[in-house]
Amino acid sequence: MKKYQCGICLLSMALMTGCAVKQDVKDSGYRVAAVLPENGKIRVTDFWQQVWNGIHSSIKEEGIALSEYPSSANDPIIDRLVLAYAAKPEGIILFVSDNGDEEVFQVLRSVRESGIKIVVVDTDIESELYDAFVGIDNEMAGRQLAEYVCKRKIPEEHILVLNPSASGAVEKRKNAFLDYMTAQGESEVTLLPLKEENEERLEGIEQGIQTSENLKWIVSFDPSCTVQAAETLCRMKLEGEISLVGFGESQEAEQYLENGVISALLLQDNDQIGEMAVCQMKKLLDEEKLEKKQSYVDSTLITAEEGTGGRNSE
Repeated sequence: MKKYQCGICLLSMALMTGCAVKQDVKDSGYRVAAVLPENGKIRVTDFWQQVWNGIHSSIKEEGIALSEYPSSANDPIIDRLVLAYAAKPEGIILFVSDNGDEEVFQVLRSVRESGIKIVVVDTDIESELYDAFVGIDNEMAGRQLAEYVCKRKIPEEHILVLNPSASGAVEKRKNAFLDYMTAQGESEVTLLPLKEENEERLEGIEQGIQTSENLKWIVSFDPSCTVQAAETLCRMKLEGEISLVGFGESQEAEQYLENGVISALLLQDNDQIGEMAVCQMKKLLDEEKLEKKQSYVDSTLITAEEGTGGRNSE
């Protein structure tokens, strides 16, 4: 409750004094706020930088005035959302975790009730809290990796699934993978819980490899864990003996794929997330009826056996 009261105080202050945020004012009558994590690099990927890039390029094309409210550890989503709400834009492009606290959702309900259009990106939440969602189809991504493994593994081979404490998007990929494997009668699957800190994760992956019998597969649904698993296999000189199947778009991951350390890598188009978010927002502001509430960006499966030229778009 204390955090929510703080958010309300911020809202009152912003209404009285305004707020200093970066604005890119165009001739359009529409004003849209973007409340997303800051542009800085997160672990091994530039995910949010790429999403911001997609927003910036499409905002110019659509002629929409953009106000940016990047969140960070010091400026949490709830505070930035309250400030964006105070500015009374026509729409807000927003990221909020699906396991976010109720205080955030309470503010979001107030935003929607005021008539402001909401486009949520990356991680889906309760559909009543937004007008449109843009991201990857995480359940499809999990099934796609499961299909790849099932077509290639021998029944006795063991699978180690990396299980960090991650976003709801990662959880959906993992659960879809496990559901598919269960449906196929695959029981040689072990979940490996991982801690947050990099060194602890690396140690956890190494211990998991050392204690698993007949281990032939490692599966990761988190971009950072994918690269960390590849680093561990190289350090233990097990590349080629254990097949690593992962998720995540980074130069490091693609390099490991080219070197044969990663067997298959599933990528999403991060720039397209930003571009589609702006496109859906423009349709909402123009009062066009959306074909569907959830829109999914392209995903691509790259395999070592096909090389980086063998990209299979879904």
